[in-house]
Amino acid sequence: MSRGPTITHRLEYLCLVGVGALLRALPDRAASALSGALGTLAGRVLRIRRGIVDENLRTALPERDSPERARIAVQSYRHLAREGGLLLESAMGPLDPETIRRRIRLADPESEATFRWLKERSDRGEGSLLLTGHLGNWELAGSYLAAMEIPVRAVAVAQRNLLFDRRLRRSRERLGLTLIARDEAARTVPGALARGETVAMVADQHSQRGVRCMFFGRPVRAARGPAVFALRTGVPSLLGILIRDPGWPARYSGYLKRIQFERSGVVADDVHRWTSAYLSALETYVRRFPEQYMWQHKRWRDD
Repeated sequence: MSRGPTITHRLEYLCLVGVGALLRALPDRAASALSGALGTLAGRVLRIRRGIVDENLRTALPERDSPERARIAVQSYRHLAREGGLLLESAMGPLDPETIRRRIRLADPESEATFRWLKERSDRGEGSLLLTGHLGNWELAGSYLAAMEIPVRAVAVAQRNLLFDRRLRRSRERLGLTLIARDEAARTVPGALARGETVAMVADQHSQRGVRCMFFGRPVRAARGPAVFALRTGVPSLLGILIRDPGWPARYSGYLKRIQFERSGVVADDVHRWTSAYLSALETYVRRFPEQYMWQHKRWRDD
């Protein structure tokens, strides 16, 4: 039997409602500036998880000097705060598909061609697996496809605050996403792919029992589920990234590409090859836009 919201949840939710209302009341530029300032406070003054960020940047970008890595660190806090503010605004008020279509453009010919190919597959009722990472704005990636009339089922992690989780779930569903709880993914995702649906997942964080691969030249543990889903169903896999552009209001450039790998016929080897191909493709964009990656997660671990 699940428990209802606690008093702490209710107080947190009231604060979130208040902040969301404030951000929506402000002009876009002022709301973005306020969110960015809060990010600077968290990263430079309060130094929340700053040790993890600095360690991750030394691991991933040793060729950058210390001042440059410090700049990237602070910018990543500012980016997370701005995108978190935008998420809070959208959860507390309407963000319609037309606004999403207006604010997002595909960044290059490869992405445009891949989108057309994906749309044709969807129209024929053929499934695809869309992967992204904690880079840019991963929340909007699936919403963009839904706004472009590609039905998407997104694997989502429940928020600890039950009231905000319900609000966020309604916001995502309003934008056309059908949600799959992460603890139900193993049972639900293969069937959805087999039925010809597009399934979106974020899969770049540490997984203790995951497959061991390389990321930025160092070993990591990555979830094996996405590779297993792709291999069992035979659907193609894609990487989708939304990078925030400079200026106001918030606009994004979308990158969409196929994840290519060669099957060996040995399941364990193919899981490793698929996961390595995904992480390699993601790494390319993280290197290109390091200020928009979530370095606050302890990605490289000894276990």
